[in-house]
Amino acid sequence: MQKAAIVYREPLHVGDPVQLVRRIRERVADDCHGVTLHVQSGALPAEIIAEGGLDTTLAAALVLWVDRPEDFDELSAELDAIGPCRDTYLLTESVMREYALIDWPLGEASPGATLFALLQKRAALTDHEFHERWQSHSTLSLRHHPLTRYHRNAVLRRLGHATRRYDGIVEERIASLADLAPERFYIGTGAREKAVASLDAYVDLAAGGLTCALMEEFLIKLPSWVAPLAHPAAA
Repeated sequence: MQKAAIVYREPLHVGDPVQLVRRIRERVADDCHGVTLHVQSGALPAEIIAEGGLDTTLAAALVLWVDRPEDFDELSAELDAIGPCRDTYLLTESVMREYALIDWPLGEASPGATLFALLQKRAALTDHEFHERWQSHSTLSLRHHPLTRYHRNAVLRRLGHATRRYDGIVEERIASLADLAPERFYIGTGAREKAVASLDAYVDLAAGGLTCALMEEFLIKLPSWVAPLAHPAAA
């Protein structure tokens, strides 16, 4: 079984999240074991936009579990119909933290927000060094950030049409936009400085090695290993 992320940049052909969820549920989900959609948040507070640091060209990310990479050839027309600018990455997933309970209806926006990040490793690092430092940073993130869900995805390879190279993709969830306030997002004395230094050790921040967007999450179809977390009312 294969996990992949299809990363869309502006524009989307289907801009309304409700319509997009419906289209994916009706035309894509039956061919997949699991489907999660992240869509750029349309309700970003002005102070977050003003602070900068977010890539507003990242429109959406469709995360799919399929049987084999060839399945994306069969889904190509439906994926193109969502938006013309897409890159597909095959992934190896590490679940650092999973929801304790999913008690909201599938297909509706999950509570909170997604910090969706694309990573490029420092050029001087070997793959082993990159992943070793990234794994160490993950432990730090769980300790210093109020994360409700955290999936770390190593990029195995790009599919044929993908033009942008990334080495990792991160899906981090927080319970509320209020958790982005520095005093809530960084837990403990010196947490912000420690987190930035750890990240910069394997991702060259000054050279644009980190691309991040704030997104809404829609759980459309739960894979079998996550489904037991769903409350009956959420199914």
